[in-house]
Amino acid sequence: MNVADIVKEFGYTTQWLEWGIVDEAYLRAQYAEYFQSDDKNQEHYRARAFHDFLSRRVQLTDETVDCIFRLTDEGPDGCDLTTNRIIELIVGGLLTDEQHFALAGHHPIVRQPPIERCYDRASLLIKIRRTGLAANFSDVQACADSVIHLNLLEHPELAREHLEWLASAGANKSIRNRAQSMLRSKRFREL
Repeated sequence: MNVADIVKEFGYTTQWLEWGIVDEAYLRAQYAEYFQSDDKNQEHYRARAFHDFLSRRVQLTDETVDCIFRLTDEGPDGCDLTTNRIIELIVGGLLTDEQHFALAGHHPIVRQPPIERCYDRASLLIKIRRTGLAANFSDVQACADSVIHLNLLEHPELAREHLEWLASAGANKSIRNRAQSMLRSKRFREL
């Protein structure tokens, strides 16, 4: 089977090849796997191809980031994985802080659900890393995000006052219980 037919079979567009997300060898290997596998969902193969592309990188150029936002699917399955790709890009750890914060200005889709929640979470975690927990604690309190709250329980700048707030107003019962337990620990009893 020629590459153009494989591209069509899996629902890739020519941009996947042109922009280096996949190459001919990758497509041929995927095609061989497809016919030996019980998994005939083409979107699974596109999702894995994108994941594999990101996992082979240590950084991304601004041009590549823009290409990812323009990448589309044309699968016989009718499944559009744009949202999944953007979320994976945001949480993948490849963007510089500057690239991350530029996304909102260049790609308004990051301000639409469900991407917005993921983008806001990643933004707050970056701010905490850059300027500290104390400087961003009011944002933490406003977000009511369990992932952020869990992250805080492991944060090196966690103080008794943060734990007290998490124990009373954490995003879920598990977080509140962990915070209460930590408050009873020797480390936080002495503060």
